[in-house]
Amino acid sequence: MSALEAEATHSILADVRAPKPLLAPEAERQLTPRQREVLDELEDLVVHGGFAELTMAEIAARLN
Repeated sequence: MSALEAEATHSILADVRAPKPLLAPEAERQLTPRQREVLDELEDLVVHGGFAELTMAEIAARLN
């Protein structure tokens, strides 16, 4: 990706609103460290691809 394309992409994405949180702030504060870790790892799977091809057993194995 060229610098010009990267700048155009950044400009477009700057206008995209962040999604609403799925957890209420109070519920998020009550998460255990392990629950936060699992959610962070799930987010990494989704963001970096490959999530759609995984079975539940494979997801569980990666998070364990």
